Amino acid sequence: MERVRARDAVAAFAIALVAGIGAAVGTLPFIHEFDPDERTATSPVPWLAFLGPALAVAVVSRAGELVPSAAGAFGAMLIGLGLLNIVWGSIASWGTENGAAAWHYSFMADWGLALCGFGLAVADGQRAAVLVLFGILVSRLPLYLWSRQALREKMLDDRPVNLLAAAMLAGAAPFAGFAARVLLLRGATEVYWPLALVIGLGLLLWLPSSLRLGRSLGLPRGRQAVGVGVALGINVAIGVYPLPILALAGL
Repeated sequence: MERVRARDAVAAFAIALVAGIGAAVGTLPFIHEFDPDERTATSPVPWLAFLGPALAVAVVSRAGELVPSAAGAFGAMLIGLGLLNIVWGSIASWGTENGAAAWHYSFMADWGLALCGFGLAVADGQRAAVLVLFGILVSRLPLYLWSRQALREKMLDDRPVNLLAAAMLAGAAPFAGFAARVLLLRGATEVYWPLALVIGLGLLLWLPSSLRLGRSLGLPRGRQAVGVGVALGINVAIGVYPLPILALAGL
């Protein structure tokens, strides 16, 4: 019995260590100091941002199966870290004067949603986390990269495309973020309904920062406009019919 407990403790520590590295890799690229002359090829954001979600899905989603005795504590840790990221990222994204930093903090808030989903350890929570991570990769990250020229030139706009981008970033229907939030709240209600209330209140913090980020795209032109349209279209398609993405993740 003692050997089993010791083995479980070591395995739990190893999983927590790897998951912690995954969380750091998913967060740290977005909080580095922004250089106005930064270019895509040299920025850590486009490259490291892909590693964190992949590592999180591979490790965190299977942690409860590997060490059942530590699943509850591990899930509580992820939810606590997730809520911290949601509140910190959303408020900082709204309050900072640096437009690029606002984007960086918004990634942290989205990452917090994913951590909460994984921490719930129920099917709806896992599905929500996968949709959030997929949305980061195919929508939020491209919009951030396309916004950098407008940020350097301090060009803000309130055209319909900017409002659509803001709605997508805020998780409004019919975008993928809405489906993820519904699944997350349903999973939280299943586990502990006051937690769903706390997460719901945290989701309200997305609105002001999302409007700001949508305006920071400026007026997309040429290939940038096509890219923004494709990102929005993919996000709507996932929101309306997320089953292929969930099936791809084994959910």
